[in-house]
Amino acid sequence: MTPAAFEAVPGGQDALLAGCRALAQTAGASLLPPLAWRDVPRFLAGAAVTIVPSVRETFGNLALESLSAGTPVIAHATGNHPALLGPDGGVHVPLDAGPAGLREAAGELPGDPVRYHSVYGAAYCRSRNYRSALVADAFLKAVR
Repeated sequence: MTPAAFEAVPGGQDALLAGCRALAQTAGASLLPPLAWRDVPRFLAGAAVTIVPSVRETFGNLALESLSAGTPVIAHATGNHPALLGPDGGVHVPLDAGPAGLREAAGELPGDPVRYHSVYGAAYCRSRNYRSALVADAFLKAVR
């Protein structure tokens, strides 16, 4: 099976995964095995933050899944992320800040209990705007 264009990685996905494992080992971390889709909400709910490293994003499914679990999102201010996260559902990191900017924000947010609590509470509330019934109703109104 040929990967989709957005999945194409120079050197292949196996090379990317090997590089990620090496970086994780250097940092004293490890990569988790893939999760079954049914386990993702529980996993995200147990996280302090979700870092979305995308440099291009059309909608932000991972960000929305994280918000629906009540977990703040740290993402580049690209694509739909600014609208999805709003001013209070996460942290917008300028694209030119790169991975270091995401890492810095991930260290700062949990260290500020007042701001973290505010973002944590807003995260779930923002996700409610994207419930299936609301999206379907908006679609039906648009096509009528």
